[in-house]
Amino acid sequence: MKSTKDPQEKAAQKAAKKAKKEAVKAQKKAFHKPLKETLRSPKFRHGTAANVFTVGLLAVLVLLNVFASILVQKYPSLNLDMTTGGLNSLSDTTKDVVKNVSQETDIYILASEAQVKGDEILSNYGIKYSQVANLCAKMTEMNPNIKISYKDLDTDPSFASGYSSEKLSAGDIIIKTASRYRHIAYTDLFNISSDYTGSTAIYSLVDSTLASAINNVNANTLPIVAFDTGHQEQLDTTAMGKILSGSNFETKSFSLLTDAIPDNTQLIVLATPSNDLTTDEVEKLESYLKDSSRAVDRGLAVTFYPNQSAMPNLTALLKEWGIEPQRNYVAESNSQKYLSQDPTYLLAQAQSSVTLNSNHSYNLLIAPASVPFNLLFSEQNGIKTYSLMKTSSTCYALSMDQQATGEEKNNQQAFDIAVLAQSTVSSNGNDYHANVVALGSSPFFVDGIVNSSTFNNSTWTADLARYMTGSNDSGTIPTKSVQTNTMDISIPAGAIHFLGIGVFTLLIPMCFAVAGIVVYRKRRRL
Repeated sequence: MKSTKDPQEKAAQKAAKKAKKEAVKAQKKAFHKPLKETLRSPKFRHGTAANVFTVGLLAVLVLLNVFASILVQKYPSLNLDMTTGGLNSLSDTTKDVVKNVSQETDIYILASEAQVKGDEILSNYGIKYSQVANLCAKMTEMNPNIKISYKDLDTDPSFASGYSSEKLSAGDIIIKTASRYRHIAYTDLFNISSDYTGSTAIYSLVDSTLASAINNVNANTLPIVAFDTGHQEQLDTTAMGKILSGSNFETKSFSLLTDAIPDNTQLIVLATPSNDLTTDEVEKLESYLKDSSRAVDRGLAVTFYPNQSAMPNLTALLKEWGIEPQRNYVAESNSQKYLSQDPTYLLAQAQSSVTLNSNHSYNLLIAPASVPFNLLFSEQNGIKTYSLMKTSSTCYALSMDQQATGEEKNNQQAFDIAVLAQSTVSSNGNDYHANVVALGSSPFFVDGIVNSSTFNNSTWTADLARYMTGSNDSGTIPTKSVQTNTMDISIPAGAIHFLGIGVFTLLIPMCFAVAGIVVYRKRRRL
C-alpha cells in the first residue's frame, strides 16, 4: 500500500534540505573569508614577503660562499691578498722562476695540511705559517709541474729516513726534482729579531727562499763550492753556504789533507784555518789552480781573523800570488764610520778595480775585526793583483797584544782588507781565469751580518763567487724580507682595551640587539 505524504509535509522537508545546504554553504564561506582576508592583509603580505626574502637571501649567500670557496681552492690567485707587504702574493721574480719550471718539482711541507693552514706550526713564535701554503698553492696553479705534499713527521716518520743527512723539523720544507733536492729549514723562511726594548720583529723570507730553492733544483748544472774542513776552521760557513746555495751554487765539504778535491769544483774555501797547510796540500792547491785540462774559471778563497796562529806554508802560497797577510788588525778613528760603538766594526768600501757585477752597488759593507793585506806587486809572472775592499783613510792598525797608542792613532791610512790575485790558464785554445782571494774579515760572513737586509754583504759575497767561477747572475734570486707583525696604527694600550671590550664586545652587540627589538615590534603592528 503506497504511503502518501501531505503536500505541506513535502514542502517542509524540501525547505529543511535547502536550509541545511545554505547553512553548510554559509559555514564554508565563513571559514574561507577570514583566510582570504588574512592572505590579503598587509600584515601577512609584508611579513611573509620579508620572511621569504630573508630565507632566499640567506640561501643565496650560503650558495655563493660555497661556490667561492670551491673556486678559491681550485684557483688560489682569486683569493685577494689584503696583508701588509703582500705576504700572500708571489713576487714578479718568483713568478718568472715558477713559469720556467719544466720538470716535475715536488714541494714537501713537513706538517699536516690542517696544521699549516690553521697557523698551528710555529704559532708560539707568533708566525703565520699559512703563508707557506698560500704561496705554494699559487705556484701549483701557475705551473702544473709543481706539486705540493704535506708530510707530518709524527704520523709518517719514514719520510725522514730518505733524508738521513738532514736534521728535519716540523715546519721545514724539502723541494726536490730528479736532479737534486734542497732542504729549507723553517729558520730560513722566517727571521725573528728583538731590540733593546724587548720588541720582537718577525720577517718573512718565504717568497724569495722558495723561489731560490726551486730555481736551484731545476738548474741543469751548478758550479761547486768546496769548503775545507781539515784545519780546525774558525769560521762557521753555514750562512755563507746558504747564500751560495741560494745563488745557484752547489756546496760540498771535504778535507784538503785526506780527500781529493771534489769533481767539478770551481771554488775552494779555506774558512779561517787554525792549522797551517802541509806542503802536499799546497801542491794540491797549486795543481788545482794551474790545471790546463779544466776549461773553466776556478778560484781559492781564504778568510782571516786577528787571532790566527802563524801559518808559514799558507803565507808562502799567498805571497807567490802577490798577497801578504799582516799580523795585526784595523780600527777606525771616525765614529761615523763604525758600528755598535766598536771601532773594529768597520764600514768598508768596495773598490772598482774589478767589476764583480755591473748591476749591483755595495754602498753599505760591514767588516768587523779585519786583517789588512799588502799587495806585493801589481803584475808579475802573469799574475795581476787588485784591491777588492778598503777601509776609510781614517783607520789605523793595532797589533794583537797592544792597545791603541796616540802614535798608532796618528798613523792613519786606508787599508786593503779584501784582495784578488788573478792569472790566465789556457785550455783547448781558450783562456780562463785562476783566482786567489784573501778576505780579512771572517765576521763579514757570519749569520746575522752576511744575511742582514741592512748591509750589502750578502750581495757582495754572491757576486764575488760568481766572478771567481765565471758564472753569470741569471739564477740570482734577490732576498725579499717583509715584516709580518707591523702595526699600521699606533695607539695606547688603554685605547686598545676600550675598543676591544667596550666597543666590539659590548657596544656593537647591544646596538644590534636594540635594532632587532625595534624591527620585531614594528613588524608585529603591521
